[in-house]
Amino acid sequence: MKIEQAIRLTKPDIDLTDLRHELLSRDEAQCLALRVPGLLYAGRAVEAIRFGEELLSSLDHQATDTLEYHEIRVNVEFNVSQRLELEGRYADAARLVRQAKGECLEEQLHSYLPQLLYSEARMDLREGRAEESQRKLSVVIPYLDLIGDAVGAAVMRGWAARELGVSL
Repeated sequence: MKIEQAIRLTKPDIDLTDLRHELLSRDEAQCLALRVPGLLYAGRAVEAIRFGEELLSSLDHQATDTLEYHEIRVNVEFNVSQRLELEGRYADAARLVRQAKGECLEEQLHSYLPQLLYSEARMDLREGRAEESQRKLSVVIPYLDLIGDAVGAAVMRGWAARELGVSL
């Protein structure tokens, strides 16, 4: 992958299977975060999940608290959670979605919240909380309409109609 070549320009000896204690610059962390969806699109789901978990562990140990690092973390948590959900690992997916949502609220990264709330609504339904799922979507969909995200709103409306049997 080109991402691996790029990261090796600044970290030639990096072990991509053990990032837990790797000190990363913001640019290095962003570059590595792009590897998760890249692996997913390449059909290497297990490797993507493991790599995402390693990267999250590394981000936990960074000696910085900048908004950029939080944003990178939210992206990785979201990407890994989506794959975990597809694999039926709902509890793990829900944990990552809730972590990402909490971080978004704490760091005011509000642009991520609609997708995270949609993911959380899907997890709520899987955990038997259909009413909570519908409540979240009844807030998110009008917000998407308000900001002009017709595609996002339509996707969520379609899911709500199919899975919850409601028209939002």
